[in-house]
Amino acid sequence: MSAALLFKQGYKKSSVTKIRHIVHVRLNKIRWNLKQSFKNIVGNILRNHLVALYLQLNDCVIMMRRDPFQAIADPTRREIINLVAREPQTPNSLAENFDVSRQAISKHIRILTESGILMLKIQGREYHYSIQPEKLEEVHDWLEPLRKIWEAKFNQLDDLLNTLQTKKQKSYDRTRKNNRKQTPGRQKN
Repeated sequence: MSAALLFKQGYKKSSVTKIRHIVHVRLNKIRWNLKQSFKNIVGNILRNHLVALYLQLNDCVIMMRRDPFQAIADPTRREIINLVAREPQTPNSLAENFDVSRQAISKHIRILTESGILMLKIQGREYHYSIQPEKLEEVHDWLEPLRKIWEAKFNQLDDLLNTLQTKKQKSYDRTRKNNRKQTPGRQKN
């Protein structure tokens, strides 16, 4: 509302100044809250190295997805994946296999769940985690060409070693044969 319109409606100059001040303070507060909320959201995204952020508007739930490479970077998480791949596990049964605190295992489970590698199933009061192997396909797809390259290199190394071994064996046989010719044979009594 403009000041001229407020004067026409009978407000005094001091009242208009108060209204402007109140509006200004409220707008600044709203701007500050939005700015802080945005900073917090962006800070959390950057701090957690999130790859994607999915918003479910109907429930106002924020689901975060982590990179599967980040999930398998830690040896403890890789071991958790191995254990859960054998059979679904509860957090307590997983924690029994490690020499770290239950909270540390919960953090690892959370990271694996956020990356989509583990899936939570609640049965009564128990939480069971199972593996989602299709989420590891991205890792497999990245590793497959590298595996083929290394297999080819190892095959070349095997061929080279076999060639060297064959040459060495032939050289040894030739030397042995020459030594037999040079040494006089034994005479039988």
